[in-house]
Amino acid sequence: MSVLQRFGNWGRRHEIKVTLSILMALFALAFFWPQMVISVKPGERGVLWSRFSGTHIDRVYPEGTHLILPWDEMAIYPIRYETAERTIVALSKDGLPIAVDVTMRYKPAEKLLARLHQSVGPRYVDTVVAPEVASALRGVIGDFRPEELYAQSFEAIQARIVAEARHQTGTRYVLLDDVLISKVTLPEVVTTAIQSKLSQEQAALEMQFRIQRETEEAKRKAIEGEGIRTFQRLIAETISDRTLQFKGIEATLELAKSHNSKVVVVGSGGGSLLPLILNPDGTSAPGKTP
Repeated sequence: MSVLQRFGNWGRRHEIKVTLSILMALFALAFFWPQMVISVKPGERGVLWSRFSGTHIDRVYPEGTHLILPWDEMAIYPIRYETAERTIVALSKDGLPIAVDVTMRYKPAEKLLARLHQSVGPRYVDTVVAPEVASALRGVIGDFRPEELYAQSFEAIQARIVAEARHQTGTRYVLLDDVLISKVTLPEVVTTAIQSKLSQEQAALEMQFRIQRETEEAKRKAIEGEGIRTFQRLIAETISDRTLQFKGIEATLELAKSHNSKVVVVGSGGGSLLPLILNPDGTSAPGKTP
């Protein structure tokens, strides 16, 4: 075999090796692409864990595309405010169970996200937020009797819960924004007793209102009666017999002008001069007697 033939065979073998190497590299790149090219979306941050150096404590990866080694891992955390709902059973001051439905609003501390990932992990809601809120809520509810919760403002109770739980969650790299109480369920026996008490209070208030109304009505009638008596006394003092006689004469003159048949008798002597109106049959006209 000539030298040229040997060189040609070697060249073809080398070309095949190069082609296989490129194909293997492309295959490896395609296989490891999802582990190497990481996309951090808006509202998210990334924390890198290296197989040889551990968690990168001092760096939080912002949104965008990041290239990492295939044997490393990047954990993605949402940094927007999120909510979680829980039903927490607490004991009142006298030991009765009270179920409270709450909504917790929280988010991780962005600058301390790597420490959160290292010490708590992605399930920090169940590990940190919910237990701390439950502990604070039980402490606050334990200061009240069930009937006292009816008189308390939910805003005041929520503020106390947040104040007590926020410090504990903050030491674990989570920001607790608020705790909202949506429902409080008391034991049935307590609910019945409270409703009965409220009904009795309403009935007592209604009775007081009725008594006050009747008292005011009695005062009104007394004032009205006193006014009538005063009016009658003034009339009796100001109207004399001569005035009555004059008014009787005026009435007689008006009756005389009427076309109806009638007999008018006027008193004489020491008696009254007021007229007595008679019908033709000799009976007094109704409503016309003095």
